Amino acid sequence: MILLIKSFPQLVGDKRFKERMLFAPSAKRSINFYDEYVEVKGKFSQKLPYKELKRTGQTRSLYLLFFTERRIVILHKAGFRKGTLAELKEFIKEHRPFQSKIYGIIRYLPAVMAFVLFVSIFWSEF
Repeated sequence: MILLIKSFPQLVGDKRFKERMLFAPSAKRSINFYDEYVEVKGKFSQKLPYKELKRTGQTRSLYLLFFTERRIVILHKAGFRKGTLAELKEFIKEHRPFQSKIYGIIRYLPAVMAFVLFVSIFWSEF
């Protein structure tokens, strides 16, 4: 029982990682961008419409498109066959839905509110 309790989080994490890696490009998978959707081809084929795009992100070597909690398209910045990362960012910016743009602003709201509260408490002390 203890072994099961200790290994369960790792098994769930491994499963989620494998699910997310289904959207990462590799020799067997390709990602194509069209006017209405992103298409991931490989062992399976899936079309992800831009209206489901929640936000974008990036690391030092990756560019990430967050469609849902389980659908994250992972792109290597150096792995483009056609175009550049700057062109892709501009393309995504044009095709990104309004809700996604609002989400990009609203997700910083709690941090901004906490900062304003901190500053107002700090200034009321003087």
